[in-house]
Amino acid sequence: MRRWRTGASAIGLGNALVALSVAGMLIAGPRVLDAAPFAGLGVAWTVTTVFGFGLAVPLEQVWTRRLAGGMQRGSVALWTVIAAAVIVFAVVVPWASRSPATAAFPAFAMAAGSGLAGWVAASYMRSSLAGRGDLGRYAVTLGVEAFARLLLVLSALLAPDGTWLLAASVGTPLLAAGCAGLGGGHEPPPVARDVRHSALEAPYVIGAAFGYQACLNGMPLFLSSFGTIPAPLVGTFVLANSYFRVPTVLAGGFATQTLVRAGTLGAGRQRIRSHDVRGDVLAAAGWATALGVPLLLLSGPVLSELVGRPHGLGIFVLAALSASSVAAVAAAVLTAFFVGNARARVPAVAWSLGTLAMMVPVARAGGHLGAGFAVGIFIGPCLTLAVLAVILFRDGRIHG
Repeated sequence: MRRWRTGASAIGLGNALVALSVAGMLIAGPRVLDAAPFAGLGVAWTVTTVFGFGLAVPLEQVWTRRLAGGMQRGSVALWTVIAAAVIVFAVVVPWASRSPATAAFPAFAMAAGSGLAGWVAASYMRSSLAGRGDLGRYAVTLGVEAFARLLLVLSALLAPDGTWLLAASVGTPLLAAGCAGLGGGHEPPPVARDVRHSALEAPYVIGAAFGYQACLNGMPLFLSSFGTIPAPLVGTFVLANSYFRVPTVLAGGFATQTLVRAGTLGAGRQRIRSHDVRGDVLAAAGWATALGVPLLLLSGPVLSELVGRPHGLGIFVLAALSASSVAAVAAAVLTAFFVGNARARVPAVAWSLGTLAMMVPVARAGGHLGAGFAVGIFIGPCLTLAVLAVILFRDGRIHG
């Protein structure tokens, strides 16, 4: 029971189930919707995913670190993420609704809105569970999310018109996950040990997470903004991007364990023990590679089967998507280490550099999905990983 409550395996399994449910939603999409509405569903999923992993999860990490270190509560209030969700819904959703990729999907606003609300509920509840060390119940909330999404997807496939059911599968499962966590996370926190934080901690963590999401899941939004790319091709890329991001779910288990351990040990001791995180990084990257290689080898026929026609994406783009996922998994674990070490500014700078490096070749490609575009996909997570690894190695030389 103790292993279930404190290890990465339970959360890793829960994240795998969530990834399976997302895959089911994206596989069902072309069968329930035409090509243009499916592109709109993909953009709605991208908006909510970028918000969730770019803002909600970073605040979850901040709350988790502080609770794990012994604070009774994090200083970042719930209204912060609520206000951010309202702003995104009022600004980003109308802007995205003007894209040709979303015009044919009438449930776009509902899908994005439910996703934003779901992330608010789920991230706040999960931070309480992880911060108190109740990783078993944390994993249960992931299972509830996966089951609810698969149920909605199956209903959409069976219904005469499953458009609204498929739209509900974006965010309603997250709301269910938040409800599933009620009543947990009330164990006494550990004794506080050097719990340091500054007013800039949350912005740093948010900046790092937005860079992570921009490098991994921001491409569909970039593509839809060019306006010269056909909506079906945007939808195909959304599907391919989600397909190759499956290995990134493995980062959740390793990163959460690293974050909780770092927060519990305290900032000073964890800096001395910086070499401990290397095993987590190597294990996460190894598992991501073991999963990513078969996905790449099978990508041609699988993607063509999913979209019902030749997918039209070049091998350089497919390979870049696969390799960038492995680099991102390793970088995500290092990011959790620095966040738990009360040094969130380090990954914030690293992911900012990665995002800038990604945007240059993507902008130069001008919407052409060729070798230059592939370089942009790969270079963002790769540069970020390199920067974090160099700083970790330097810390090991100084403090090891």
